[in-house]
Amino acid sequence: MSNAEEQALKYIGMWTAASAKRESLEKARQYLIQLSLERPDGQVNADDANSFIEHADLPPLKNAAGSLFKNKKIWEQTGEWRPSERKGNHAHLNPQWRLRRGYDGVGDHPEPVSATKKKTLTPSQAKKELAALTDLYESSSADDMSEKMYEALKSDIYGRMQ
Repeated sequence: MSNAEEQALKYIGMWTAASAKRESLEKARQYLIQLSLERPDGQVNADDANSFIEHADLPPLKNAAGSLFKNKKIWEQTGEWRPSERKGNHAHLNPQWRLRRGYDGVGDHPEPVSATKKKTLTPSQAKKELAALTDLYESSSADDMSEKMYEALKSDIYGRMQ
């Protein structure tokens, strides 16, 4: 599998996971901002989001949790890692996050999942990713990809061209 095909599959997976959990993801992001502002050390992690999701009776994030801290205008890693306290995570190490210096929780709210900033592509990179995406869409292995998803991913690639 080529790098472009791997990238296309990565985008499909991230888009699918985040789109399916949009409400939970957006509410968890807002909660994490507030929690970070309230804590003396300002540190939060994915366990905090999952605890909120459970108590708010929202659908679990599952793979969409990987998109919680994607907005680098708001979040930065602290360099610390703590074992997960969630059952079934087997003390998996979670990176700790904090709000970027100067962020007060008012402006620059996390962008919707579909608008999060992604790597800029050169025209040749975009062409390769588009070709790989089209191949996946047209192949039998992509039966689950709807036309809507295909068009959204294509639009995302075009939007990231330099």
